[in-house]
Amino acid sequence: MNPAWQAVQPELVPRDQIPAAATLSGVNMNLARAVGPALGGLVVALAGSAAVFALNAASFLVTIAALATWHRHPAPDPLGAERMLPALRAGHRYVRHAPTIRRVLGRALLFVPCAAALWALLPVVAERQLGLGAGGYGVLLGAVGVGAVLGAALLPRVRAADGRAMPRWQPGASCSPRPWRY
Repeated sequence: MNPAWQAVQPELVPRDQIPAAATLSGVNMNLARAVGPALGGLVVALAGSAAVFALNAASFLVTIAALATWHRHPAPDPLGAERMLPALRAGHRYVRHAPTIRRVLGRALLFVPCAAALWALLPVVAERQLGLGAGGYGVLLGAVGVGAVLGAALLPRVRAADGRAMPRWQPGASCSPRPWRY
């Protein structure tokens, strides 16, 4: 679902606010990861596990209702539709010739499996290594959420202080990647 939401962002916010919207989306996801299990545990304790699944289904109904009432006015594509395999080849060609994009994808390839392992192993570490129960695990999840919010709040200041603010795209400017570093 996340790629679909990210693809919709440029239609919902002005172009110069996309970096802030992407940061807010990341904060939202991490807060949900931190607060969700705590709320889920509370609902299980009060009403049982079936209630958690019912609330989850209801949350998707809210999303479906929001999408159903959204009146999207897409701009016609001046290039027309592109077939899937040629589009994949063109994307691969673009990445192959864009060192900045290759660096970003390489870092993501190194980071994502480790981050996934953290989420998968955190309950085991909480119980076996730290001797924590369900409450301690909830505190660990909360710490991850707080860290994500603090990181998102501090990131613009760190970038500005380091002189590595993200370049802004201007209408009419070239779409080729610019040589800036992370």
